[in-house]
Order: sequence, then structure tokens, then C-alpha cells
Amino acid sequence: MAERFAREGGALRLSVAVTGPLASFRASRHTGGVPKAVATKRETFESGSRLLVVFLLAACAPCEEEPVALAKLRVELHGCSAQPDDETCELDGDDAVVIWVEGDAPVEVEGATAAQRAHLGGRLLQLSRPLRAGPLVLQRPGARSSLRLRPYEVPAGITRAREARSRGDLDAADAALDEVRPHDDHERGLLLGMRARLAFSRGDAEACLAFYDQSIPLLGGRDSERRADALARAFVLFRRLGRSGEARRALDALREELGESTIHRSSTSMQLGTLLHAEGRFREAIDTLEDAEQHAARVEDLVVLAGAVEIRADALHRLGRHEEGRAAMATLEPWRARMDPCTRATFVTNLGGQGVLEETEASLLGALGPLEEGWSLFREACERPIDAATAAVELSTAYLRLGRLDDARQWRDRALELDVHDQTANAWSLELQAEVALSEGEYASAEAAFVELGRRGRASDWLDLVWRAEDGLGRVYEAVDRTDDALDAWGRAEATVDEWHRRVPLEGAGRFFAATHGRSARRRVGLALDRGLSQLAFETARHARRRGLAAVLRPAVVPTEGEEALEAYWRQRADLAERAASAWSVPSVELEAFRHTLDEDRASTRARLEALYASFPELRDALGPPPPPADGTLEVVLFPLDDTTLAVLARGPAPSTEVLAARVAFEVDAVHAAIAARLPSTTRVRVLADARARRLSLHTAVGPEGPLGATHDVVYGLDLGGVAPGPRARRVLVVADPSRNLEGARREAERTAAAWRARGVEVRVLEGREATHRAWLDAMASTDVLHYAGHGEAGGGLWDTGLPLADDRLTLSDVLASPAVPREVWLLGCDTAHVDATGTELALPAAFVAAGAEHVVATTEPLDDASALELLDPDLVGRSVEERLRTAYRRGNTNAGILRHFVP
Repeated sequence: MAERFAREGGALRLSVAVTGPLASFRASRHTGGVPKAVATKRETFESGSRLLVVFLLAACAPCEEEPVALAKLRVELHGCSAQPDDETCELDGDDAVVIWVEGDAPVEVEGATAAQRAHLGGRLLQLSRPLRAGPLVLQRPGARSSLRLRPYEVPAGITRAREARSRGDLDAADAALDEVRPHDDHERGLLLGMRARLAFSRGDAEACLAFYDQSIPLLGGRDSERRADALARAFVLFRRLGRSGEARRALDALREELGESTIHRSSTSMQLGTLLHAEGRFREAIDTLEDAEQHAARVEDLVVLAGAVEIRADALHRLGRHEEGRAAMATLEPWRARMDPCTRATFVTNLGGQGVLEETEASLLGALGPLEEGWSLFREACERPIDAATAAVELSTAYLRLGRLDDARQWRDRALELDVHDQTANAWSLELQAEVALSEGEYASAEAAFVELGRRGRASDWLDLVWRAEDGLGRVYEAVDRTDDALDAWGRAEATVDEWHRRVPLEGAGRFFAATHGRSARRRVGLALDRGLSQLAFETARHARRRGLAAVLRPAVVPTEGEEALEAYWRQRADLAERAASAWSVPSVELEAFRHTLDEDRASTRARLEALYASFPELRDALGPPPPPADGTLEVVLFPLDDTTLAVLARGPAPSTEVLAARVAFEVDAVHAAIAARLPSTTRVRVLADARARRLSLHTAVGPEGPLGATHDVVYGLDLGGVAPGPRARRVLVVADPSRNLEGARREAERTAAAWRARGVEVRVLEGREATHRAWLDAMASTDVLHYAGHGEAGGGLWDTGLPLADDRLTLSDVLASPAVPREVWLLGCDTAHVDATGTELALPAAFVAAGAEHVVATTEPLDDASALELLDPDLVGRSVEERLRTAYRRGNTNAGILRHFVP
């Protein structure tokens, strides 16, 4: 028989073997798998038929330690010319390597001298130069990591080509590459990648793509360089060749491949985020750029950090999340003094530019200092004339919007003096010329400049510029009392926004354009009211509102089924864009002929676009003239004209077709007074509120007979048509307190479920831990009525709101992507009808209605848990939504006013 007793990790291991009458005592300590004898003693005892063996270990010599497997330190690097894998850093003569090691404890370094300090949850090591090739070992007690340092070997011709391309000397770069004789796949891959970049600089996108297709496989063992070429290839596919589906798949594959790898994590994430931003996928870009920022900050890569923050801030501004955009830029302030001049110049110019984009007086004043700093840096420390001109134009724009015309003119002249041949600078200079002339009362000059701006904008297919030209002409004509011309100009401006909206999401950032170019609609509505043109005011306001909501709720990505047709459209659009960009260099007398030639091709492009929309029903516009309201319904459009004034435009009830129009203060009672004359013949009030007017709860307005919601069915319409739900059995889904901390919500849900069951209706209850994300989505598709009782989460914007679940949260994206949603939805939580800070978007109710719900009841304010039981009468379960809400409003419960009824 044999027995073994062992105690590991530095203690004694005792092995005992007994064979027949012989007992052998052996104590051994294993070192590296080799036993070391310590003591041996044999004794034999015999007594009758029994053998008694006694084991005695009297002493043990000192034991040697057995090695323990060491954990691997998590490290991130910055400064390598190339990083083929996680454990190799290739250096050229100028490299200064920075290493971040996770954890607070100091790190021992073998193979180099390094200064180190605590930094962002780890230790930051700055390796001293010169660095020698060889192993670099980083060690802590119980953990270590090794890094191979070796020279970055690139043929001299490729280095010279890179330098020549950075100077803009493409011929010299080509000549340098012709001298390269590659010795292996790595050098061949680098050579082809450089050929691709030169082809891109020359505008030959097809040749560029062909070179990348050859270079990427050759760089298979060189991860950082291969990824750089793959990202550049995706950029060419999307921006130059219009192959959006292929570009999207390439980006998704890169993001999946990136995983948890730290190889050039910051720069790879930044490039990926930049491409997502260019594709208009702003929310995905924000997440990816945040990853880039985190990794760049750890290794103090300020170029990547600044770039990622600035692009993320721009995405936030384009989503209307200005406060978050400002906060993002503020995170770079502590780094400003350590940036190199070009990085600092870019940062401060972008900081100022985003202040101009926001357009408030405070943001404009705050933009002046950064823009002036950027101007100076681009003139002296980092000489870039085009960027200097951009900073000067932004300064002129800021001063113009602040009403400081002398300063605006001075900075415009400085931009022109640089004489840069850049279409953006030329366009902005022309716009500023027109705006300054208008501000000084030189109306003929302003008109001429705006007309020329529109001509150039149409020729170059620059829709934002066309809109600015028409909006400017409207203001010129209004100033000289040419009212009809002003209305026509603003009508053309609105048509321009419509055209841009038709390209969403094919043009990426179109949501931003459609949602933020409402000024022409406000001016047209205001002037129409002044002229007594109430029908024109009604149609303009309602159309602008529907267009803005459609831009928000349409899919962010075109379905993949028709990608061949989509990419054909993109290719044609890319060709047109390249030809149109030369419009700014065409002499004025030749511009009309140039534009006529392009317009013929644009007609076929528009036809292709219409065919695309016909192929994808979810992309069709819902912007045609809506039908008149049904009998007894009064449609009320609430359209803000400025921060304090509201246009109230009401149509109905049938058979009346006359539009009631009024300009009132931003108050519920003022709106109620404006429509009071129509209420006696009205049973249903359908409110269509735009932007900030959505915060007005008209159903709470009190008249002689009490709250309006107690006497009339007051509903808030999405006005986009909605999707009719398919037939389904009468089933009810009750979701109760997924967070498990709301007693009142649980009781209210129990009471509701019992009331439905008492009427013979099938009820499924998901309470507490059962209310998982998967369970909710599975149940929702086959449910007729949804009743949610729990928390609400109101974020800073539309896409940040949601409902907490046991393991996740239900988001707007979940709702919009659902194949089916309940016909009737009750969302009884805090602020479940939350409107974001800009007032440009709706929240969860809009998503449910857009996905097919007929009725959604949500709350406009926080709901106290103890008050949940008092809101609705359980005896009315199964009755119409309108009856249940009228009863709640009629009871006079102070909390009932927070319930709002949304319909298609």
C-alpha cells in the first residue's frame, strides 16, 4: 500500500512507502522536480503473525523554495514605431517609450533605466534614452512581464517617401519608392501601403484600394501596421468609393478583432471612432472614442487624446448634447500646456469652433480666446495658412453673431489676406461678406453676396451653404418690406432642409442638419402670422416638426438587403461630389453652364435615391400632407418662435377648415385661452408640440369646468403615421419593480394584474429578478397591453433614457428594433416621457408609437412610490385609455397631471 501526504507552497512534502516487512521512511523536498533526500531510517519488528510498523520522522533538514507561477503584468505602451504584438516594441532613433503598468506598487525594471510615478490606477514609466535592443523585464512580487525592444527597420526610400508626402511633394515620394528593393513580406507590405497613400493623395481611390488589398495580407504578422492599413482602406471605401456596406463590415470586423488587445489600442480606437463619426454613427463613435481617450491618457499620448476628445465632443454637439460636449473639451485643459504647438493649436481652434456651433452669447464669448490663440499658433509656432484662415473666419463669425461688426470685418479681412485656395474658407468669407453687409444696412450688396453664395452652394452641392444663402435672402427681403420674396426665400430654405432629410441616413450626419436648421421655418411662420396667412403658418410649422421627428426616429443604418443598389448610389454621389468641389474655381461667367452639366447627372442620382427609398419601406418619408382631423377633433400645433413666444395654430373640428392662429407667451394658460373659442364644439384635442413646447401639458390647463383633460380627450400626437400592429390575442404583460426597492410599485402591479385576471384575461407577471432583458423582449412581441411599474431613467438625451431591468435596461434602441410592440403601453415610473435638454427629441413614448403602439401613457415628472396606487382606478382596467385618464384627471389628484397620453 502507499500513501502520500503533501502540503504545497514551501512546506514539507512527506512520501511514505511500505512493502512487506520493510518500512522505509523518506522525507523529501522537491525542488524543480528533483527530490532531495533528507533522512532515512529502517526498523524491522516482528511479533507472531502480525507485522507492526512504526514510522518516526525525527527531523527535517532546511527545505528549499519551490517556484510559483507568476502573474502577468498588464501593460500599455506609447512611442513604438511599430508594435507587431503585445510583447514587441520596435524603435527608431527618436523614439521615447512610455509604459503604463496596471497597479499601484512600484515596478522593478531590468534592461533599461526608467523614471516612474503613480498615474491613473497604475505606474507610468518613462524609459531613458538611448534605448538598447534586447529584453526589457518589468517585475513586482508575484508578477512580471517582458518586452522585446528591437530596431524598426524600414528601407530608407520609404522613410524619404513619407517625408516628401508630408511636404506635399508627391513626385519626390514616388521617386523615393521607385528606389526601394524589398527583401521580405514586411518591406513589400510597407511599400504597397505607401503606394496606396500616394494614390489616395492623388485622388485615385481605386488604385489606392488595390494597393491596400495587396499590402494588408503581407503585414499579417505586423498587427499595428496591418490595422493601420485596414482602417485606411475602410476610410477609402466609405468616403471615396461610396461602398458603405463593405466599409461598415470592415469596421465591425476591426472592432471585433481589437477585443481586449492593447496593441496600439488608443490610436486604433481613435481611427475607428473617427470613421464611425464620418459615417454618421455618432453614438457608436462616442463609445469608441471614449475607449481611445482612456488608453491614450494612461500612456499620455496627447496627440491621440486631444484628437479623440475633440471628435467625441463634436459628435455630442451634433446630437444636441452641448453640455456634455463642453464637459468633454474641458477634460483637455489640464493637458494643454504639455501639448506640442500643432496639437495645442488644433485643440484650441476646435474648442472655439464648438462654441460658435452652439451659438449662445456665453458660448460665443467663450470661443474668442481659444480662437485667437489658435490663430496665433497657426501663424507662428505651427505654420498652417489654411488652418489659420479657418480660425480667422470662425472669429469673424463669432463677432458677427455678437453684433460687433468692426471686429467681424477685421477678422474677415485677415482671413482673406492669407489668400488660401480652400473652398471652405472661400465659402465662409463670402457668407461673412453678405452678413456684414446686411448688418450695416447695405441691402443691395447683401442680396448680391447671398445670391452668389447660393449659386456656388448649388453648383458644389453644398446644401448647408444653400440653406444659409436662402435664409439670408429672406432676412434681406424682410428688412426692405419685400414680404412675398422673403416668404419664398424661406420656403426655398425649407425645401433645402427637405432635400437633405431625404438623404438621411445615406448621408450620415443628416440628422444633425435636419434637427438644427429650424430657423428658416420659425421665420417663415412668424412672418406668415404677421401677414394673416394662418394656413401657410400651420403647414410650415407642422411640416418642420414632422421632418425633425422623422430624422430622429428613422434607422441609423440602411438595411443590408439592398446594399448593391445603395453602393451604386454612393458611387454616383461620390463622383458628383468630387466634380462639384471644383465649382469654387470656376469663373463666374461659366458657373451656370458648369452647374447645368452637373444637374443633368444629379437628376439620375435623385431618381436612384427615390428607388432606394421605395425598396426600404422603413426609410420612406411621412412628410406628405396629413389628412384633416376627424369629427370632433381639434389639432393644435405648438411651434416656438423664440425663447419666450409660441405660435398656436389650430385646425378643426370638422367641417371647419379655417386655421386659428395666435402668437402667445410660453404658458399653458395662454395656449388654453387661444383655443378656448373652439373647445365647445370639440371632444378631442390632439396636441402636436415642437421642440421646447413639448414641456407644456395642455391637459392640465384649468377652465370653468376644471382641467381640460377631465372634459376632453387630450392626446399628444407623434404625427408620423406609426406602424399598424398585427392581430394578437388579448394578453397582458405586467413588469413589476425590477430593481426590487419600490414597495408601492409592486403593490400597484399586483392590483393591476388581479384586475385583469378578474376579467378573464391572460396575464404574465415579470417581477423583480424575473424581469430580465430577454424575458421582457420575448414577452412584449406577443402582448396586447403592457403595464410597467418601476423606476424610470431620464438621461441627458433621447438615447440615454430607458427603463431599468433586473439584469440590464430597456432602451429606445430595443423598442425601435422590436419586431412588434404592445398596442397599449402604460409606463408608470419616474419621468418616463422625459424630453431631453434641447427639446429636439421625444423619449420612450415616441419609440413605442413609432414601432406600432396605438396608445402610450407615460409620466412627465418624477413619480413618488407611495403615490403610484392613487393614480389609476383598478376598476376601470379594460376600459379605453381615454376613459381611464379622464377619470384620473377629474378626481383632482395632484399627481394625475403628470400622466400624458401619446398616440400616432
